[in-house]
Amino acid sequence: MSFTGHVKAGVVVFDGPARPPEGAIVRVEEVPGAREQAPTWGEVFSDLVGIVDDLPEDMAENHDDYIHGLTAYPHQSESAGTRSAPATNK
Repeated sequence: MSFTGHVKAGVVVFDGPARPPEGAIVRVEEVPGAREQAPTWGEVFSDLVGIVDDLPEDMAENHDDYIHGLTAYPHQSESAGTRSAPATNK
């Protein structure tokens, strides 16, 4: 008898109600070409690409500095390559 299923978290999960009897010795073979390919992150978020049009030109390269308020921009700082932490309220 043949059963179909898929692997989830390393365990074979059968599709549908049919199951081999408990304790049965089984052989598992991958079905060629049947593996469903997950979408790429680019595909998942494709509707967001270009949605914001007023970001700095170097946002992709320096996003961490922008997010955390650090400066590391020679064109914006008097001493090139310096970083200053954002002010904290104590």
